[in-house]
Amino acid sequence: DDLTITLEGKRAEASSDELRIQAASILGNINDLRAVNSLISVIGYELDDDNKDVRANAVEALGKMKVRGENFSVVKALAEILAKATDDKTRNNAVVALGNIAQYEAEAAKELIKIARDTYERERLRQSAITALTAIKPPEATDAMIEIMLGDDESDVVRKGAVTVLSEIKPRKAMPPMLWLLSGLYDEPKDFLRHLKSKYRTVENLNAEIEKLGVGWHPDYKNLIEVK
Repeated sequence: DDLTITLEGKRAEASSDELRIQAASILGNINDLRAVNSLISVIGYELDDDNKDVRANAVEALGKMKVRGENFSVVKALAEILAKATDDKTRNNAVVALGNIAQYEAEAAKELIKIARDTYERERLRQSAITALTAIKPPEATDAMIEIMLGDDESDVVRKGAVTVLSEIKPRKAMPPMLWLLSGLYDEPKDFLRHLKSKYRTVENLNAEIEKLGVGWHPDYKNLIEVK
């Protein structure tokens, strides 16, 4: 009880900020579920709160507890903070917490998918979002994961993560593009190009075949060398 009182003292003097940060961390470590409502109230503070570390640690604590809250109150609060927060620590902790809790909730899934597919986000945060989606397995992540899997400019790590999410969701829609990718695996680029020329003859035929996958991928290659 003393810890939760310390945690909720958001108008306390600056000298107590470190106590609040420690209180949030300790509550997560001791896994005392009586503190859940207090932690939710902390992450619900206005985002101009002076000490972001308190909020970030409260978010982390909820993730360690792996508690959904009554009527998914914890998951909903984490989704809301993920949509509004701008500091990296809070956002990353919220993503990891949602993955730890691994409970489906529409808004939380929406925010995680948004981060996962945003190429302007830090790759580490995108990877964390993909890891969380792997645990949650929301069906609505299918299109985004296929898009990432097929993305020419995505890193191998991100693409691999997207495939892992798809392996958990198990959507039939992912089968054709996966088989299409497997059919073009060659160790040498020159062998891959030879395969493309043999199978598709022209880049127009290749683009048409990609459109037939029906997964919203429209690379519109100009020539086969570009594909290589």
